[in-house]
Amino acid sequence: MKDNNPLWKVHGIFATPIYVSHLDRSFTKKEKQFVENSKKDAYANLGNYISKDKYVLNKPSFSNLKKDLLKQVDNYSKEVICPENKIKLNITQSWLNYTTKNQYHHEHSHSNSFLSGVLYIKANPELDKIHFHKDVSKGLNIKTKNFNSYNAPEWIFNTGDSMVILFPSYLVHSVKFKTEDNERISLAFNVFVKGKIGDYHSITELVL
Repeated sequence: MKDNNPLWKVHGIFATPIYVSHLDRSFTKKEKQFVENSKKDAYANLGNYISKDKYVLNKPSFSNLKKDLLKQVDNYSKEVICPENKIKLNITQSWLNYTTKNQYHHEHSHSNSFLSGVLYIKANPELDKIHFHKDVSKGLNIKTKNFNSYNAPEWIFNTGDSMVILFPSYLVHSVKFKTEDNERISLAFNVFVKGKIGDYHSITELVL
């Protein structure tokens, strides 16, 4: 007989939020053309290519796209952060990544940023993925037989056109070495807080 009242229980605490959504529209001709034009000036990054412009969402061609992404960011704030004070999350830098066969995107996180996001402009959900990595530099490195939400060293999400992913900027992520022929194009961006955070009486107040 199965024991429905075990003497032990594992509690999951301090979960890391990975927000996944999709734009509710297609990319416009003007947006697609801007992506293609930006590819001409892209230069080699560590494993793939990155746009020369690091504020692409400030360009007129992407003005509506920026509004759409800010709606996703605001929804993240309401559902995940649930701030007591009135704060605003602003997109700071934004850039395009181009990855093709025999390329990859190195493991990295985003400094000087609170929240980071990726919008997939061109991606095959059967081939293209984003990998999130656990910080294994602290503690013991024990070989695992069965993976679960507590011991898994990485989490993998399939990606596709118009998909939006938001996550804490400290989270290490990467794109593995690509063996397929299709091109993968993503728009990455960082987000920071504007407004009052903390508390005056506990001497943690910070006005940004």
